[in-house]
Amino acid sequence: MTITPKQYATAWYELLQNKKAPKDINKKMLAHLYKTGRLSKLSEILRNLEEIEHQAQGIEHVIVTSAREMTDAIAKKLAKEILKTDVTVSKEINPDLIAGIQIETKNKRWDLSLKNQLVLLSKQLI
Repeated sequence: MTITPKQYATAWYELLQNKKAPKDINKKMLAHLYKTGRLSKLSEILRNLEEIEHQAQGIEHVIVTSAREMTDAIAKKLAKEILKTDVTVSKEINPDLIAGIQIETKNKRWDLSLKNQLVLLSKQLI
């Protein structure tokens, strides 16, 4: 039976939460991945580990897309206002939006861009 990166991440997270776990648990986990030839899966395991930790802490990861560059603080503030929860933010720039932003989570998307408003308006006029 092959252990998936998500299963490794879940086990690693549970070990990190266990107060009785050895202090060098990270070193042991990396050594295990090396010995079993699964070190190439480390980036995927860490991605899953981060997702599990954020979920446990009630933090949502969002992508904020804007027409122009904005600071991390502004992007985070806007996303928090929409989602009403703690967030981590990745930013993207899309000049086609004209103005406004798009906020995207794993399951939802809010399009607050001027381009979207113009598209909606044109559909109403037709």
